[in-house]
Amino acid sequence: MKTRNSIMHRGFRLAAAGLVLAVGACSFDEVLSVQNPDELPEEALENNPNFINVLVSGVRGDFAAALDDPFIWRGSMFTDESLTGINWEQTARLNERIVLFDEGDADLMFTEISRALSQADSVSGRIKQLVENPSGDGRLALTLAYAGYSYILMGDAMCEATVNVSSDVFQPLQLYQVSVDRFNEALPIAESAGDEDLVNMINTGLSRAHLNLGNWSLAMAAADLVPEDFRWYAEYKQPE
Repeated sequence: MKTRNSIMHRGFRLAAAGLVLAVGACSFDEVLSVQNPDELPEEALENNPNFINVLVSGVRGDFAAALDDPFIWRGSMFTDESLTGINWEQTARLNERIVLFDEGDADLMFTEISRALSQADSVSGRIKQLVENPSGDGRLALTLAYAGYSYILMGDAMCEATVNVSSDVFQPLQLYQVSVDRFNEALPIAESAGDEDLVNMINTGLSRAHLNLGNWSLAMAAADLVPEDFRWYAEYKQPE
């Protein structure tokens, strides 16, 4: 038994020594680097027109997430539009209209809306480069429209905000004006694409943005174009 144990022990030491030598022959960076042949490089997603629908779905998903929580969920607590018995300390403060800007609620509000806004602007720019006829592509009109709504959310939620990691600080009225610009760019594209629901959705946002800017006649003109029974559900949609 002693001989056998000694042989096994020596074998383990040799195997360990071989492993150390094998690792020593390459850098630690190489040891930790794993190649996945099925991995999709980011550049392939950004620059491949076959993935435009995936990018558009990302825009819809990010906006839906930002609108649901934190904008509606946390924002409605602060404005007394909803009451909650959740006993988290910061949630209780929201119900008392106390917002501390160094904790989660305000930070999440800005972060989620920023993600939706940046995604919509970024994907709109990519679509313009990837399709042959961007002026008639409804997907571009959709992402521009979601950008417009995201700027409205940012203006509604924040007293001031930065956009796309810029050092410039924008006031709500400036954000609403950018929203108008996005909707005005999206509207003729949606009309050219023949998407009536999207046209109504854009005119609804355009009316809201003008209303926030105090442009009463322009707000009413855009609203008059939208049927009273029109509905648009801001929800994630799987790519087709």
